[in-house]
Amino acid sequence: MDILSCVNFSLTRGLVLAAWLLCLPFGALAGEVPVFDGAGTFGAVATVPKIGFLVAGEALVEIENAEPGAAPSGDGLAALVGFDGQVVWVRTYGGDGADSFAAVSPAADGGAFLAGMSDSFGQGGADAWVVRVGARGEELWQRHLGGMDEDFASGIAALDDGGCLVAMRRSSDRGPEMRLVRLDNQGREVWSGPQELMPLGVPGLLHSLPPAAGVDGKVRDSGFVLAGTSFVRQGGSQPFALYLTPDFHVTDMRVPGAEGSAMYLAVAGSDLLAAWTAPDASGKVRAHSARLSPDGISTFELVQDSSDTDAFGVARAQSGPLVIGLNLENAAGTMVRIQPLVDPQLPRTQRYASMLDVTGRRGRALAVCQDMLALTGVSLEHGVQRPWFMLAPLGEFDGESLGGGPDIPVDSVPEEQVAGPSSFSEDESVNLEQKLAGGGLVQAGLRSHPDFAWPKPFVRVFDASGHKTADVDLPHFNARVWAMVELANAPGSIAIGLGVPSIPGPASTRVLLLSSTGSVLAEKVCARQEGRVDAFAQGESGEIHAHGVLFEPDGDTGFVCTLKP
Repeated sequence: MDILSCVNFSLTRGLVLAAWLLCLPFGALAGEVPVFDGAGTFGAVATVPKIGFLVAGEALVEIENAEPGAAPSGDGLAALVGFDGQVVWVRTYGGDGADSFAAVSPAADGGAFLAGMSDSFGQGGADAWVVRVGARGEELWQRHLGGMDEDFASGIAALDDGGCLVAMRRSSDRGPEMRLVRLDNQGREVWSGPQELMPLGVPGLLHSLPPAAGVDGKVRDSGFVLAGTSFVRQGGSQPFALYLTPDFHVTDMRVPGAEGSAMYLAVAGSDLLAAWTAPDASGKVRAHSARLSPDGISTFELVQDSSDTDAFGVARAQSGPLVIGLNLENAAGTMVRIQPLVDPQLPRTQRYASMLDVTGRRGRALAVCQDMLALTGVSLEHGVQRPWFMLAPLGEFDGESLGGGPDIPVDSVPEEQVAGPSSFSEDESVNLEQKLAGGGLVQAGLRSHPDFAWPKPFVRVFDASGHKTADVDLPHFNARVWAMVELANAPGSIAIGLGVPSIPGPASTRVLLLSSTGSVLAEKVCARQEGRVDAFAQGESGEIHAHGVLFEPDGDTGFVCTLKP
């Protein structure tokens, strides 16, 4: 099934990253890349040095004369996208059954190894499936691994001899087993094991380790790490990471959490960055992240709101920032969020805000080459799943500086830098002022920053003596503060009505509740389009009702939005 295509790149954001060194040629661009226009999903991405990113997943295929409501069949789907945004090739693979890819690893000759599951071939049920492709995506060989029951491959790593190492779940007389299988450069099975893997649980992604990544502090020639989950309690699972020697023997096992999904891993020197998902005490889905080092496990603090949040990847950019991919889901819909991690080894106490939000999507995988971020996943359009792929330079996306550190706490600003209410810099403008019950003053406006391409809205608070007690930027670029009010039942707390335009976007109309120090206590998305908040009303139970209009092409429409603190 050869669908060879060179698709013109559609630049949705006019941004250019000056790239260098191993990964990026000059002129790499950012934006969403139309890779495959059919139904399906992307669930894996890997870097091809000096060329671009490999993506893999499933193309959904409608079955002719199928019964109403029957699930569509699938083909393995893979593509190579250059750093310049050009789709080098895109192809589908498989037979008449359900076939899909869950992992991809670049080969030394410019081709790739693809791994997943297939029930189009093999001995019965679904088999673990490996396809070796050349530099243009052409199939060189394929291999099916497994028995009569359900088997699948979850991870794959290219080997120096031209073969590959496959992580799979294999059925046996003793029940399902976790297994590594080594294939040579022609796809022949030459080894499987080791014995200590078999009873552990369900395998996840497989990564090659560089020479520096030894868990005991010793430098090794190379090695591997395998993520997975073991079964705990009834229906529960526990994430783990297994370290393996170059000859595939287990040397160490790390368990970062008591319960959760399989981990996404990224190599950072002799350490590993890990991200996984687990329920909290209330049953709400939460993302977690940690650094696995020779000295132990240290956790990162993530910024999470009331949305259900799951992790779909973690990576480290060449210039510094550690990033995690999150899926947020609440009543307003689904959003992909890329968030920087506060490295626990650095002397920083502030939490980072979001780097990038993409609404209406779910992320499945991410990868970083130098400072270029590749995101991929699935969106739902008119009830149909569609794969999507996006490139984003971490140095700057939609005007946001992604490599900088956290904002300096107000308390740490020297006294001589504190200005009174009558003074502000030339690169900012105040458009609203609100007197406080205690005699203080709140100012709101828009100001530019030397590190940002777009201005940010800000809120500044002064006490009755004119001393500035807070000066904070709000987390939405180019947005306008339309209205604000002090809460009668919480003196010093302020409700803000914010209109966010489509440039740089995404557009929205929001209500924020700020504390007396300017911290965001709560936030409500009133609409996923730009609008204006004209007034506030406060309910007897403390709820805040925002009244305003949404900007429509055929005329503005009114709305009422309620935020419950």
